[in-house]
Amino acid sequence: MATRVFSDEELEALRSFPAIGKDELIRCFTLTSAKSLELKELDEFLLARAMEHDSPSLLFRLGCEYLRSAKVIRPGVVTLLEKVGTARQAAEGETHARVAHLLTGERAPGLDGLLVFDAKLKSSRLTGWSPGRCRHRPTAWAARWRS
Repeated sequence: MATRVFSDEELEALRSFPAIGKDELIRCFTLTSAKSLELKELDEFLLARAMEHDSPSLLFRLGCEYLRSAKVIRPGVVTLLEKVGTARQAAEGETHARVAHLLTGERAPGLDGLLVFDAKLKSSRLTGWSPGRCRHRPTAWAARWRS
């Protein structure tokens, strides 16, 4: 018992598509191995994403998606993880370079003080700045900062 998958109209529509050559199919569906240019572009892509995000797992996934969209065979997992680590270190240095002029003599100790454990609060002052505790009220933030 044979069943038809396509109607006559659908078969005619399929037959009317332009012919695609073997070379064009191979070009469209073949992955290329990573060359130094693609790896340099990956490094630049990861650095830009590392400036936006701090999560290594997210950077790894974004790197895989980038390579997939560029139709490049992924390098080894360890190589990609090393590239993510390098991008995170470079992003940290770049962030420091961008904000170094803002860390004046009086501002730096104030920011460092946010990390010091306060026995009265049973945490650091920075923990008290989480949105869940202050509920996005400016008065609550100000009171928390003064205490």
